[in-house]
Amino acid sequence: MRTATLLCVYPCMSDIVVIAGSTSVKPSYYWILLVIGAAPLLIYPFVLLANVMSMAATRVPSQPPVPLMQNLTCNAFLWSSTLYPIVYAVCALAAVMCSRRGGVTMAWVLAAGPVAYLVLCVLLLAAWIVSSP
Repeated sequence: MRTATLLCVYPCMSDIVVIAGSTSVKPSYYWILLVIGAAPLLIYPFVLLANVMSMAATRVPSQPPVPLMQNLTCNAFLWSSTLYPIVYAVCALAAVMCSRRGGVTMAWVLAAGPVAYLVLCVLLLAAWIVSSP
């Protein structure tokens, strides 16, 4: 445990214990969530290539139109998986800044953001599969 003499004025008051004029901050392991969230970035170039090809695909005029729900879920999944690195970068930088300023709880919440976003992407993929004929 680290001991600091400054009181953190953040939404993380549950992480600070005041003992005889000094504060004791719980250790933060938010970086574990950041590593889990960074793992999909290893295959991101391939995902981006597939997403660009899917978005650029043209329809043959003789085919019937795509149902609305399938089109919405397809586009939602493609755009959400394409924008993941931006979501990760913003959340990771904010989590690191928050942790350095003493906001351990807020750092945990921000580090969990990319993981929650990945869950959303998986749910959109499942919705796309279910809405396909």
